[in-house]
Amino acid sequence: MDYGHILVAADFSEFSDSVIEFAFAFGRQCRARLTLAHVIEPFEEESDETIQPADYEGWARKEEAKIRQQAQPYLDKTGGDPIGVDFVLLRGFNPADALLELLGKNRFDLLVIGTHGRGGLKRFLQGRVAERMVRMSPIPVLTIHRSFTNFSISRVLVPIDFSIPSRSALDAAAEISRACNAKVILFHVIEQDIYPSFYSEGEETIFDIDRNLPRIVRENLEEFVADSLEPDLVEDYVVKKGLAHQEIVDYAQKNHIDLLVISSHGSTGMEYLLMGNTAEKVIRQATCPVLTVKSNA
Repeated sequence: MDYGHILVAADFSEFSDSVIEFAFAFGRQCRARLTLAHVIEPFEEESDETIQPADYEGWARKEEAKIRQQAQPYLDKTGGDPIGVDFVLLRGFNPADALLELLGKNRFDLLVIGTHGRGGLKRFLQGRVAERMVRMSPIPVLTIHRSFTNFSISRVLVPIDFSIPSRSALDAAAEISRACNAKVILFHVIEQDIYPSFYSEGEETIFDIDRNLPRIVRENLEEFVADSLEPDLVEDYVVKKGLAHQEIVDYAQKNHIDLLVISSHGSTGMEYLLMGNTAEKVIRQATCPVLTVKSNA
C-alpha cells in the first residue's frame, strides 16, 4: 500500500498544528508528497453576521489571503525534509463535499483529518466532517484526535474479525510497521452473548462455557496473519470479550498504542448501514490516531 501523495485537511486552528505535524512525520516515513487543503466556508464562523451574495467574492478573497498567510509557515518548513508540500484552497458550503470533489479529480493515497476543529459548534461539525469522510472517501483516512501529541509510531494495534476488510487493515498495518520499524498487536473481540439459562450454572461469559476459546481464536489469528506479517513484527496476539469498540479503545489507551488500523466495516449488509458501527465509534472515542481502510482501498 503506497502512501506517496497525502492530502491533509487543515482548518489552521491551534489543534490543526498537531494534525499537520503528524502528517509531516508520517510523510517522512513514507517519503510522501503532502498537499494541505483548506475549505473556505461562507458561514463557518459562529456569528450572526450574514454575508450578502454581492459581498461574497470580496469576503472570500480576504479569507483566502488570510489563510494563505497561515499556511505559509508550513510550506516554508520543509527544509531538508525528503517531502514536498503543496497547498490548495477550496470554496464550498460543505467541507466534506469540497474534499470529496478534490479526491475525485486528483490522485491521492491517504487523507489526514482532525476529528475536532476550533471550538463550540465548529468543533462538533468538524467531527461530523471527519466521520463523513471516513464513510465516503475512496482512499484510506487517518483521523487525529485533538488530544494527540506523540508523532512517532512504535506500536500498532490492528483489530481483526477475520473478514476481507480486516485483511486490508492488516496489510496496511504491515506496510506501516515495516516503514516505521514498529511492532504490531493483533486484536480480536468476542462479542457473543450467552443465554440467561447459563447464569444459574455460574456461567457468566462465553469464556466460562468454552475455556479453550481464547487459545482457539489466538491460533486462528496466527494463521490469518501468517502470509501478511513477518513474525518479528508481531508483538502479541490479544483476545478479549465484550463490546468491540469499547475493548479496542480501552486497550489502545491503557497500552500506549501509537496507531490504530481498522477496517471501515468487517461485516456486510444491514450491519454496515446502522449508524455508529464499530469503526465510527472507535474514531469518536480513540485518543490515538486511527487509520481506516476499506477492502478496495
